[in-house]
Amino acid sequence: MKSRLKLAVFICVCLLSRQTFALTEYDADSIVNIMKRVAKYRMTYSDIANLFNHTSAGKGDQPNPYNGTNQGNDWDVGSFMTGLMAMYYTSQDTAYLNFAKRWAIYFNWLPWNGINTTSADNMCCTQTYSEIYLTNPVAANNVMIASTKSCLTHYFDVVKPNPPYSRTNGWWWCDALYMAPPAVARYVKASNENRFLDSLDRYWWSVTKYLYDTTYHFYYRDDGFFPTVQKCPNGKPMFWSCGVAWAIGGLARVLDYMPATYANRPKWVAQFKDMCAAIKAEQGFNNTSFDGLWTTSMLDHPDFPFPETSGSAFFCFAMAWGVRNGLLDSATYTPAINKAWRDLVKNIGTDGRLKLCQHVDWMPRSDLSGDVNNSSPEGEGAFLQAGYEMYLKATGTTNVASEVKKIINRRQGFSITRTGFVLEPTTATHSSFKIYSSSGRLVADLSARLHTLGLGVSFVPFSMAGLASGIYTAEYSTDKIKTVKSIISY
Repeated sequence: MKSRLKLAVFICVCLLSRQTFALTEYDADSIVNIMKRVAKYRMTYSDIANLFNHTSAGKGDQPNPYNGTNQGNDWDVGSFMTGLMAMYYTSQDTAYLNFAKRWAIYFNWLPWNGINTTSADNMCCTQTYSEIYLTNPVAANNVMIASTKSCLTHYFDVVKPNPPYSRTNGWWWCDALYMAPPAVARYVKASNENRFLDSLDRYWWSVTKYLYDTTYHFYYRDDGFFPTVQKCPNGKPMFWSCGVAWAIGGLARVLDYMPATYANRPKWVAQFKDMCAAIKAEQGFNNTSFDGLWTTSMLDHPDFPFPETSGSAFFCFAMAWGVRNGLLDSATYTPAINKAWRDLVKNIGTDGRLKLCQHVDWMPRSDLSGDVNNSSPEGEGAFLQAGYEMYLKATGTTNVASEVKKIINRRQGFSITRTGFVLEPTTATHSSFKIYSSSGRLVADLSARLHTLGLGVSFVPFSMAGLASGIYTAEYSTDKIKTVKSIISY
């Protein structure tokens, strides 16, 4: 009896002494889980052909007035797929990559409306084609980017659109800066055809000269919203927050693939910083329920009081990307980023839809009461991209992707298989290999194992490292290789 009592007391003491942690929306595990819900919501449409038809499968999405049926690789679809690739990068779950491949194959790796299209909207899908190719850039996969090359060659070399704001061709509306420019930057990365980067640079600044307001640091949606044509009720210029969000999202996604040595990159970076500062200053005005979100008008919040999530998701993504890449000050922007993410998460329905997305539109709206439960592929795509940046932030991962890739490709240090680690130290001393949980807790230190290897190769199963299935951060360093981090998942 006494032994049972002692055991009970011991168990109680152990339970009371255990430190418990409540997951928040900022923890890596929570971020991944909410991203999976959002991705699943959009991925469970009935079939590939109708996957993103707004009115299909009883999903409750609002019709896109520009779309007919089966436009499954148009701009809204393409925008979601950019987010689905972010979901893949976050989880390293090939199910997301394979889904993207099935979608691309279904549409024969073609832009919407074919290789002779001149619409930026129709080029959006090619961003994902190039990203898929870059996961395995071998000659056998050139088919993935062949049509993109034909499209860009036709656009820049044959059509030579001029002026860029002509409504018969080109990128005459600011949303277009998300659709086409990142597609060009990704194709350049995939093909090394830098001449297209020069074309992109010339064209971006030509469009910017026409639509960008250097006083407010926002883009007008198009020339129909110049102050001489239309203003907000408060007399200020009318800048549609969703349009500004598409533009800053596109700017971040171009910079993400633009070489650090590109001559005009500083000019792009300067614009990015100016826009982010102006965007941050307008967060949460006249918005007591969701002070982390933006309303539909950038400068007139009382007359346009409703918060909106698709634009806010792009703002969250862009600012978080800027902090991670050292372009924005962390102390200044992190509070705004966290507030935005918090309120975006609050608007994820139990089914995974991102609510409060404005209908397909082109201007601010004063009443979004009809959009409270509205979801959209582009909004969910923006959310997934924001989620990827929040995940990297939660795991303490800075922009070291290229360094990690170099180490893994050369097998200097470690690589990851489906069942464990392959360790190959470059030196028998000063080697460190540690595994951290998604919350930052050290869960495995394999440094001693490295020290005993000499210059040999060793396989360490996940189970031997004491790791349950999940997502972790691996930290590796030697006297020859500086500390790098890599997200691992199994």
